[in-house]
Amino acid sequence: MRHQRIRMTDNSSINHHHYLASVLESLAIPVWIFDIDHSRVYWANPSALGLWNANSLDELRQRDMASDMSPSVRQRLRQYQEDFRHAKTFVEPWTLYPKGQPRNLDCQFSGIKIEGDRIAMLCQVLEIDKRNPETLRGLQALLLTSVMVSLYNENGEIVYANPAARSMLGDDEHSLQVHFVDQQSYLQMREIVSELGEYRGEAEVYTSAGKVWHEVNVQYGPDAVTGKNAYLVNETNISERRIAQEHANRLAYHDPLTDLPNRANLTDKLEQELKLARRYNHIVGLLFLDLDRFKSINDTLGHSTGDQLLIQVAREIESAIYETDLAARLGGDEFVCILRELPNADAAAITAGKIIDKIAKPFRIAQHNLYISPSIGISVYPQNGKTVTELMQHADIAMYQAKARGGNEFVFFDSKMNTQAKARLALESDLRSAIQRKEFILHYQPQVDIASNQIVGVEALVRWQHPQRGLLSPVEFIEVAEETGMISEIDNWVLREAVEQQVSWRQAGYSIKVAINVSARQFGTDNLHERIQSALSDSGCGADKLELEITESVFMGSEQSVLQLLEDLCEMGLTLSIDDFGTGYSNLAYLQNFPISNLKIDQSFVHNMETPAILELIISLGKLLNVKLIAEGVESKKQLDWLSKRGCDEYQGYFYSKPLAADAVLALLSDCR
Repeated sequence: MRHQRIRMTDNSSINHHHYLASVLESLAIPVWIFDIDHSRVYWANPSALGLWNANSLDELRQRDMASDMSPSVRQRLRQYQEDFRHAKTFVEPWTLYPKGQPRNLDCQFSGIKIEGDRIAMLCQVLEIDKRNPETLRGLQALLLTSVMVSLYNENGEIVYANPAARSMLGDDEHSLQVHFVDQQSYLQMREIVSELGEYRGEAEVYTSAGKVWHEVNVQYGPDAVTGKNAYLVNETNISERRIAQEHANRLAYHDPLTDLPNRANLTDKLEQELKLARRYNHIVGLLFLDLDRFKSINDTLGHSTGDQLLIQVAREIESAIYETDLAARLGGDEFVCILRELPNADAAAITAGKIIDKIAKPFRIAQHNLYISPSIGISVYPQNGKTVTELMQHADIAMYQAKARGGNEFVFFDSKMNTQAKARLALESDLRSAIQRKEFILHYQPQVDIASNQIVGVEALVRWQHPQRGLLSPVEFIEVAEETGMISEIDNWVLREAVEQQVSWRQAGYSIKVAINVSARQFGTDNLHERIQSALSDSGCGADKLELEITESVFMGSEQSVLQLLEDLCEMGLTLSIDDFGTGYSNLAYLQNFPISNLKIDQSFVHNMETPAILELIISLGKLLNVKLIAEGVESKKQLDWLSKRGCDEYQGYFYSKPLAADAVLALLSDCR
């Protein structure tokens, strides 16, 4: 009768199936057809009507079985319908509830086609189940549970699957071995079951939905039907939990921006690598990499652009190392590479050189061509350290040595660097204390008008009155201040101290300009305009008496945002100067597009007057653009005369005066009156 077509309401079909219908109606066993799609009885013989406690077929057809059908039963019926499409027949217990009274039956279910080629379920009662309540409930739980239960014989061939398992396994011929994606996991399960009689674990398995993760419980024992040994397998889908765990692990051990391993992951991997190196006498290299001038890009172009740059740099680093090596991001612009099984220490230098070459190309981000370079420190196991801590510290120390040499190079660690590193750490600690204890002072170097030889302004230069080392120039601490971010606090102090001193000189009768240096970090902050306005307002200093000296690196930022800030500052009445002109970004377009009043010629050009071509070019350019030219580092009359003949406007340097304390500047102004 399997997949026979029956149309009980179609007169043209009744004669064709008259004999079949007569046989079914005469059977003493209940037989009915259940329309799974509509959750109604489609047809039933008289015995089935009695079972269903129905007075007529029409009455039974009117009953909506869906109203009290549980979701698990619906799922079971949908699974039957799918199984019937493949000509499967089942003998299983079933519980009916005619008019609310339970009837426990052993039924045979098979598929049958009704109108529209829909698949319905032909139900035949084999016997009224007389088993005890506990057995019946156990059978019901087995059939309705979402746990996938299956039985495999000694050869791993499937002999039974409950509806949940049939839904998971699909239609393919299935064996226990091919169910496992990883054959090593299957063999491990067999080994444990053979030894202990049971197994519990997690495994990736093949299902009708593809590869998923299951919690798998296997028990080995006799089959209740054949008495032969079999594998009873219970499975639960844990894919969502597994994905959540993997996601949590990825967050814990990977950098969210670049997707490289993070510090915790790096430490674990390096520890494992050193264990292997000790066992097999391998050489391991560690590269500690920091990007040169990255803070300037971050401060001027914004963190979004900085993040995009870090992502691209990470990809270039990965492309420069072998697949067996590891690249990680520690945070900020710091990266580390573990180089495995090196033939010698020189191999680490080759990889470091590749990384430098990869990063040397321009990075196109947000319509900017950005240039960046790395400083790389190298430590090698075992000669530079035998522990994770030692290798990390020594590579870090070597990296700072590379940065001190100007960057864009790699440096191997040596023992002398330890002393330098300790001194730097001590300096950083002292610098933090100096900010708290206000140990900074300002010295002022006069800026002199060449034509009149009169002081027209001063440049404020910060000094550190160190309690043990005495007076320190910026050369000895500004780099550390910039790298640690302490430069912002120092800049703010310089601003307020300088404008207050200008007011003090004005009250003494000398209204000269005071110039302060603004670091790229401070220039890139959102509230620079407000902080300057506040300092001027609090001190009473006029905006026309404050000059801001900015380095060319600030022009690496977004042209529109830089232009807007410069225009806002000019509207306040401030004077803007480019400091150390010719040594930095050197894009001459900003001289024409931005409101710059002064160019300060770097002292390196003044000192190299034997080859004056560049200096003459800078002076000519300044005159062409109608900006004031101020020469730095003038130390001789010969230099001053040369500058005067070529029309330089102002100068500062030891030829006139070294930087002086505020009271010494006042005395000098008095003498020149």
